[in-house]
Amino acid sequence: MIETVLVVMTLGALSAAAYLLPVLIGVARRVPDIGSVAVINILLGWTFAGWVIALAMALRSATPAGPSVHIVQDKLLTAAMLCTWAYGFAMADAAALAGPGIARRPRLAVMDELWRALRGAPGLVEHADALTRLNRAKGMASIMVTHSLADLDALGAEEDRAKARGFADRCAITVLAGLPPRELARVRQITPLTGPEQELVVSWSAPDSWQPGARHPGRGKYLIKAGERLGIPVELTLVGPEPDLYDTDPRFEPASGWLAADRPGLPGRAP
Repeated sequence: MIETVLVVMTLGALSAAAYLLPVLIGVARRVPDIGSVAVINILLGWTFAGWVIALAMALRSATPAGPSVHIVQDKLLTAAMLCTWAYGFAMADAAALAGPGIARRPRLAVMDELWRALRGAPGLVEHADALTRLNRAKGMASIMVTHSLADLDALGAEEDRAKARGFADRCAITVLAGLPPRELARVRQITPLTGPEQELVVSWSAPDSWQPGARHPGRGKYLIKAGERLGIPVELTLVGPEPDLYDTDPRFEPASGWLAADRPGLPGRAP
């Protein structure tokens, strides 16, 4: 009986040490933001992604400057995003392995702000790549959203940049918003575009008019490309309360004043 208790206590101590390994390494290396390492390790370490992020933070080179609140917040957000994606893909895996009595249906995973998750720590591209590799076999499609291909080039390691570029290469469908000519030239290396398609996408990136209240030429406009097929231009229209939820113009304007008076029809503006 005593031997059994000792074995259980030993295994429990080893498990706790393995779980808190990022914190122990951070304390030993005296990393400047040990608090954020501990928060991610303790609260999100039960997911593999959270444990890896905490370990990467504990192993990175210490900097003389103090920790930035924004950096800590970004890393916490990155950990939350990766954990959420991992949980969603795990649910899809469980459904794919379920017995014949479970109804099968296609699933869609949306990975928005991809750039933020990949920049969280070195090596996270490998984790995101592993999540999406075998989606088709599970009847699952993925939508990856980022602002620019340059976001992928900003990753620190060349290996991470190469794998991130592979995300774009494997996409069967590409949805393009307004892009400047320089960015469009990079997109053409992945998705072939006709001359009229290029002119259309570039026209959507034209700058705002100096006229108050003028609508941006590319607002809500997208080109859907699937391989060599001709692109399908579409326009997104917000309905109901959606304009009030997604309009960011009032963030740059006072609650009242000449700008609000000249641009009626949105919250905080004169009617």
